[in-house]
Amino acid sequence: MINKAEKKSSFLSFISTQRALALFILITIISLLFSFVFPTTFGTFSNFSIILLNMSSEIMIVIAITIVLIQGEIDLSLGSNMVLGAILCGRLMIVNDLPMIFAIIISLIVCMACGFINGLIVAKLNVVSFIGTLATGMIFLGFAVILSGTGWTDFPDKLFKALGQTKIMGIQMPVIYMIVALIIFAFLVSSTRYFRQYYYIGANQKAAKLSGINISKVKITTFVIAGCLAGIGGIITAMRFNTAIPNVGAGVELRAVTAAVIGGVSFAGGSGTVAGAAMGALFIAVLSNALTIAKLPPDLQPSITGVILITAIIIDIIVTKKNK
Repeated sequence: MINKAEKKSSFLSFISTQRALALFILITIISLLFSFVFPTTFGTFSNFSIILLNMSSEIMIVIAITIVLIQGEIDLSLGSNMVLGAILCGRLMIVNDLPMIFAIIISLIVCMACGFINGLIVAKLNVVSFIGTLATGMIFLGFAVILSGTGWTDFPDKLFKALGQTKIMGIQMPVIYMIVALIIFAFLVSSTRYFRQYYYIGANQKAAKLSGINISKVKITTFVIAGCLAGIGGIITAMRFNTAIPNVGAGVELRAVTAAVIGGVSFAGGSGTVAGAAMGALFIAVLSNALTIAKLPPDLQPSITGVILITAIIIDIIVTKKNK
């Protein structure tokens, strides 16, 4: 017979190793419970559409922070890069009268350049990523504020607004972009040889180097991809609201880190999945929406999220120790 200790160990192991599935089950339970209690407000297609829409832009940052964390690094400039992408796109279209496609391409190139700078600082200068990206984030945000003036509204290209606000079968376009991005990166990170290198670097950088992996090149490329994703997130936000203002990315990287860690991505590197991080983001979004509908004071919600984050970290620590 299985004793209580073995059952507890097995349960913790399931939560740690099957985080995406465990979160999906938990999200389903919470959704069913609140749908029963608040059937006309929570348990509606409209409300679930809003939940997905509200996380559609930030999921780009969640994906970005996930691939960086897997390598044992962190990027605290993603929120600022997101702002810069939105602001620059708005300025190019409104002030410089550039066509939408060119404004988007230039904005993404700039965001990728910001990621390249982060990569050089971390991989070549060996600056701790926490400090390096915190500093560059301040610089990027400063540039965004300079470019923004009072912010940009009413983009001249009607297609730009349509790409953010059009609905297909009741689902707004940013949700579709989110789903496509998740499918692409979930496949790339889990199934391609190049992205599998991220896990080797995060698990043991010295061993990865001895196996022939060009660590500097991979890390720089990762920060560039992360910068591009941040820019995409900013542009999607601008499309959705038809507005680009400096506070669009406030605190987004910290929320993304929380979602990723709850979803099973380790701060130490070498573990985690895009699917798990996405489920972490969905869990936070559903819980926040449910607590708002239940009229829980908004000031208490960050505290609840913090408790959940600490719990996830403790579970990972316990399971890691047991596996050693």
